[in-house]
Amino acid sequence: GYVYGNDGYMPQEFELIRVAPAGAVSTTATDMARFMIAQLQLGRYGNERILSEVAAREMQSPQFRPAPGVSALCLGIYETPLNGLRIIGHAGDTVFFHSNLFIIPKEQVGLFITCNSPGGSPLRNDFRAAFLERYYPAQDAPRPPKKETGQRIPALEGTYESMIYNTSTIEKYFFPLLQFTMKATPNGTLVASFQKYASEIEEVKPYTFRPVDGIQAFHGDQVFVRNSEGHVTQYYLANAPFMPFKRIPLHATARFTDVVKTICLALFLSVFIWPVGAIISRRRKLKERDIPVFRRTARWIAGSAAILMLLFVLLLSMMMNQTNLVERFFTSIRVPASLILLLVMPVIAAILTFFVIPLAVLAWLKKYWTF
Repeated sequence: GYVYGNDGYMPQEFELIRVAPAGAVSTTATDMARFMIAQLQLGRYGNERILSEVAAREMQSPQFRPAPGVSALCLGIYETPLNGLRIIGHAGDTVFFHSNLFIIPKEQVGLFITCNSPGGSPLRNDFRAAFLERYYPAQDAPRPPKKETGQRIPALEGTYESMIYNTSTIEKYFFPLLQFTMKATPNGTLVASFQKYASEIEEVKPYTFRPVDGIQAFHGDQVFVRNSEGHVTQYYLANAPFMPFKRIPLHATARFTDVVKTICLALFLSVFIWPVGAIISRRRKLKERDIPVFRRTARWIAGSAAILMLLFVLLLSMMMNQTNLVERFFTSIRVPASLILLLVMPVIAAILTFFVIPLAVLAWLKKYWTF
């Protein structure tokens, strides 16, 4: 792949992605064309049969549909219907390559596009949309009555979070949680907001939305899913059935957790009160031996735990900002030894904190930590 810089397009090293369950196929456009022809001919290419017709049909058949109105997952490929057509295929992304393959079995048409630079992601999607609009233009879909839509809109507001994330390994750090908000407008529409981006959508059928300009995006319609009690709990991009979102309560939103993090950081930085207390004690000419043993012990344990955590945060931030560390993880899927050693620090700090809790209660009752 290539990255554009001051000296033009600069070639990059070959990418070897090993993050499961991604396949990261390395092939040519010619071979992808052969693959599409074999799929369109149900397993046959030229005079050779690569797959049995039964296997090819099974591969292209829906295997799992996460919710009504959401496209189905097949075997190795998935449905991406647009403009009234059943389309199957698969998109793929690495750091430098962005590809898309889609097949329209009924029309005996296949299309493959790949871009070898980071800016190729929107290009491959725009190209597919333009191709379909040119040869298979969409038909306008009837809209539900505004009165019915207005009754449903308030129940859809809230914050939604991606359900694709790792909660137990280092990948949790590399891939932070993705959240966006839905907010109702006076026009009976919704505005989906993610960071600095916003998109206004309107209902085209109950609990199914599309951009107000009427153009169906490459990811299909936007579908809200209700549970057995009728409450909206999930959200899908219809043509991305592998990317579900869940509706989350206030305490799980980034806005709330950011406030909690700020408070925790303020408490965390209170460790610097310790040296201030030491300076005040010296000015008062309090010698270390004049301070009760219990008070000294509690202070040293609490201070050591806080300093360990402070060092851990600083060193972890420095380590994670190293590009080669992230690249090594993607290519080897092994946690570096230096990071494993670093992760020992919070364990020691946690053990010390276990002893700090009762000491802190006693110190507060006896007013040992006052000036």
